Amino acid sequence: MRLIIATSSTAVPAKNALTAFLEAKGWAVWHWFEDLWLIDNVPNGVSLPVLRDEIRRAIPTISNVLIIAAEGPSDHAGVVPTPSAQWFIEHWGRQ
Repeated sequence: MRLIIATSSTAVPAKNALTAFLEAKGWAVWHWFEDLWLIDNVPNGVSLPVLRDEIRRAIPTISNVLIIAAEGPSDHAGVVPTPSAQWFIEHWGRQ
């Protein structure tokens, strides 16, 4: 499974911690844009809400995070600014 992870206004130490957290799971991590990670080799069945909660516990300074499955059924989990949620639900909501 492939995932896209985005954060917002995250400090460099937290970005490095997120990269290390994902790589420690044995996943392939592409992190060439500041607040974006492309992840490959994620086992099927990984729960995005559980992963979101693991990230928030491991790196509490990350206040906004969005995780999107990049293949298969539309799936996502995140903590995003409230005003952004309606657009996201309308255009990227589960189908």
